[in-house]
Amino acid sequence: DADLGLRLARRGYVTELIPTTTFEEANCRPWPWVRQRSRWLKGYLITWAVHMQRPRALLEDLGLRRFIGVQ
Repeated sequence: DADLGLRLARRGYVTELIPTTTFEEANCRPWPWVRQRSRWLKGYLITWAVHMQRPRALLEDLGLRRFIGVQ
């Protein structure tokens, strides 16, 4: 999701949230919760690393404010 959102933003699209209800329950046990969050953080890190290969191009695509948000 992070990579898709960033790719859309680089091309000038805007994404928004839709108010919705989900029936998925969050993990309440510590180990599965940590593993899930670790996968999310790994995805964010990979997305950041891919897009930061050319930081000047990212800055030009997003503008300063959104570039700082990515950081």
